[in-house]
Amino acid sequence: MICPFCEHTLPDDNYIGITRCSDCSRAFSVHYAIGKDLLRTGNAEEALENFFKALKMFKNTALLHLDMARAYKILGNDEGFHFARGRAEEIDFDLYLEYARKYDLLD
Repeated sequence: MICPFCEHTLPDDNYIGITRCSDCSRAFSVHYAIGKDLLRTGNAEEALENFFKALKMFKNTALLHLDMARAYKILGNDEGFHFARGRAEEIDFDLYLEYARKYDLLD
């Protein structure tokens, strides 16, 4: 599994629920890591399904909302894209700007 925050590779153990990265020490939802991997491979629809599961535990994580915005953009869902992007902007404006520039999420 890959940490969705620092992209450190964790051993392939049988993770469920929430875990903590051994490199950056941040807690994250296993569903978020799975969703991020699915997004990386172009499977935006399944990525969103996992992101919604992760959202139940990590409602105030800007990076999760930004990845949701990326998935919505791939799927052509403008309403979802703008909502997720706006929520990320509210949570952490600096991260929002950096990530939005990197992944072309700005209008």
